[in-house]
Amino acid sequence: MKKITFLTIYLSLFLVCGLFSQQTVYVSATGAGLNDGTSEANARGSFGDAMNDINSEGDKLIIIGTVSTSGANLTSKSFAFTIEGLDASSTLTANGGTGRLFTINGATTADVTLKDLTFSGINTTLAGGGVLFSNNAGATVTFNNCNLTGNSVTNIQGGGAIFFANGTLNIIDSSFENNTSSTKGGAIFANSGTITITNTLFKTNSAATKGGAIYTVNADFTITGSTFYDNETTGAGGGSAFYVEGSGSSNSITNCTFFQNTTANTNLDYGTIRTDNGNTTVTNSLFYDNKTNNDTGGTSDWGSGPNGTQTFNTSIAQWISTNVDNQDEGTGSITGIKNGGGTAADLINSGLAWNATTKRVEYTAPSAVADHSPIDFASNSDVGAWDSEINIFIGGTTGAVEGWTTAANWSNGVLPSATDNVAILTGRNCNLPISTTVNDIKVTSLLRISSNQGLVVNGDAIVTGTVRYSRALTNNADNTKAWHLVASPVVDEVFDTSYLTINDIAVGTNSNRGIATYNTGDNSWSYYTGVDITATSGQGYSMKITPDEIESAGGEYADGIVVFEGTLNDTDFTTPALAAGFNLLGNPYTSFVNSGVFLGDAANSATGMDKTQMWVWNSSTENYDVKTVGEAFVLAPAQGFFVNSTNTAAVTFSKTNQATTGGAFQKTARTEIKLLMNTSTNERFAKIYLTDIATKGFDSGWEGEVFGGIANKVDVFTELVSDNQGKNYQVQSLPISEMESMVIPVGVIAEAGKELTFSLEQTNFPSDVKVYLEDRVANTYNELTNSKTFKVTLSEALNDVGRFYLHASKSALSVDDALALNGVSMYKSNANTLKVVGLPNGASNIKLFNILGKQVLNTSFIASGVKEITLPKLATGVYIVQLETETSKLNKKIVLE
Repeated sequence: MKKITFLTIYLSLFLVCGLFSQQTVYVSATGAGLNDGTSEANARGSFGDAMNDINSEGDKLIIIGTVSTSGANLTSKSFAFTIEGLDASSTLTANGGTGRLFTINGATTADVTLKDLTFSGINTTLAGGGVLFSNNAGATVTFNNCNLTGNSVTNIQGGGAIFFANGTLNIIDSSFENNTSSTKGGAIFANSGTITITNTLFKTNSAATKGGAIYTVNADFTITGSTFYDNETTGAGGGSAFYVEGSGSSNSITNCTFFQNTTANTNLDYGTIRTDNGNTTVTNSLFYDNKTNNDTGGTSDWGSGPNGTQTFNTSIAQWISTNVDNQDEGTGSITGIKNGGGTAADLINSGLAWNATTKRVEYTAPSAVADHSPIDFASNSDVGAWDSEINIFIGGTTGAVEGWTTAANWSNGVLPSATDNVAILTGRNCNLPISTTVNDIKVTSLLRISSNQGLVVNGDAIVTGTVRYSRALTNNADNTKAWHLVASPVVDEVFDTSYLTINDIAVGTNSNRGIATYNTGDNSWSYYTGVDITATSGQGYSMKITPDEIESAGGEYADGIVVFEGTLNDTDFTTPALAAGFNLLGNPYTSFVNSGVFLGDAANSATGMDKTQMWVWNSSTENYDVKTVGEAFVLAPAQGFFVNSTNTAAVTFSKTNQATTGGAFQKTARTEIKLLMNTSTNERFAKIYLTDIATKGFDSGWEGEVFGGIANKVDVFTELVSDNQGKNYQVQSLPISEMESMVIPVGVIAEAGKELTFSLEQTNFPSDVKVYLEDRVANTYNELTNSKTFKVTLSEALNDVGRFYLHASKSALSVDDALALNGVSMYKSNANTLKVVGLPNGASNIKLFNILGKQVLNTSFIASGVKEITLPKLATGVYIVQLETETSKLNKKIVLE
């Protein structure tokens, strides 16, 4: 038993020591701190010293900033280790000598990974490889996310950046740029061995004779997803991108692009790729705009020597009319090549171009369906080293408007996805009847978007054609219900006589028509009177239609539909400066916008705008409904809305706030009460949210005021239960845990003689709790739960709180219940008036004391729910109000400012 225990401890210590023997060493140009390499703060100041610390399996050397070195021999490090950059600035360069950076030349099992590094300006006169010379079958070298740039060799062996023989070389997600050789292999010279290259760029590398980018003798190459751009051979030899010699090699090239590479040799067969013997298979690759002898009239993609087999699968190459530069020049064979179609001039103008930012050869969608393209759109993967994700609308009849939702209408054979770059081109018009998201979009013809559908463009929109967004509006004999708040979801729409005609815009008195702008200063409307209005993105308008049921004569749109025509807004948009007060804005996108996200957007520049609420017009109830930031209401495309501002700052709409889903509300599981008040002609409501996080006072983002721009003649609202400031709320939030102890003041605006019908809608409300509306004039408690209603005819006009109150209780309430005064609120309604809300009917007395206990007010009155008391001239400060009724007493602290 003791032996087993000892052995266990020994093995544990061995494993721990083994784990901790792996070390990370840091090196910078000047060193730092203790200079022992143990951390970034204590980095080595010498690359050679840091390399000496790398002595066991799994060790890692971290390069900080730019580090110069005369090089290092890695032959003795027969284990796996890593040299990697700390960040994007990490660079290894020569210290001015003519040696190379890394050498592996002898028996070794070294396995080195070079990661996240730049190798720059290393020039050697030695036998090849400015960055790396490796000449052993046991060695493995991996370049991962590295940039090898501006390196060179002036030795007959070649390989401006890398000379590799016999071992295994892996290159992943890297780039070789501006590397040169005075002989062969501007970037890489490979003699035997196995080389795998994935997703790598070879750009502007050059060699004097063979292999502007890569030269190989008997090495086995697998190249996938890589781009060869603007590489060249400057003298006799050829193979501006890739030169293959030796009969024993086997090479695979898949998903690669060879673009604008140039060979100086005058023989056309010495082209972008030159094979002398060896077997090479090319799959799904593209050869485009490559040249011989800088002759723009001819191309040279491939030249084959007398032996070996060259096989092409689903690949595209440019052919001149005689096909000379693609013919077999020897006894070897070239099979399976696919002609891109058209002439060389067609291909040159087909939309392929180098993108210096992304460092890729990219394709730009043409302007017409009939335009030639060298890209194979038969699948969702383009021919070449990249996937443009371009999906062109090709279906339907020329001139007709065909459906987006038919998969056969698209070049990829499937509907566009959110990552696709969509093109609606001249020759085909498209109708979008659903909500969807795309990356980029190009429209040179017509794109129609159906009412209440959303198109989100995450990237860029190029529109030289027309986008039409339809919005359904309703006509109503009731003039108030016939108006709608709208906004143009496209850019460059103009409201002119043509627009009025084809959209059935209503005719008013004199020269007025049914389009109006809102005047913040006096809360009035200015109607269209014959002067064209260029719709401003982000601005709202009021609009009314009168369908005339004549749709053909003037090219009118369908009855009940208005159409906005222009181009897409694909950027963040900032409105002109707001005015102080209520401003009518509008959704500027062809997509839905979440109001909660919009109001809470930190990028919104409107510092004076109330970011807790907005108001939308409800034509069915002839009322402005408040939407709080917490409700996350969804604004539809072409929908207008009001915001309130205290200054003239602008409003910013962020394109990232767009969404393809819509509807009146985003449903939640919170508990809600909606108090409805109906007259014979109007319906109004006040909503209460009951949550675990709400308070009885003001909760930012969850209290929504009644619209204050244009006053309603009929309305219902509530006031805060605590810390009441006399504001009228259409939406209020309260703590669900105190549901049965709260008395909620309900305000009503209505004329004398009106019959009011109160009812209740409940969501996730406890089934054992009843809600009562107290009427203190009638001295009644009236249950509204269980689909019950309460009707009352007003004997006098109401324009405030004081008569009605909401209560919740598990037991029935009656007039015999003693009314607690904790529902009473007191606040200063103006400079010298104290307002008391929630008083029971009957005699009351109020006394006011200052902080020293001195009485400064004593008044008695007969209460009926609410009382306004004129205050004497008092100093600013804290006061105690003592309220006494026939049944109760209450003391409250108030602050007079």
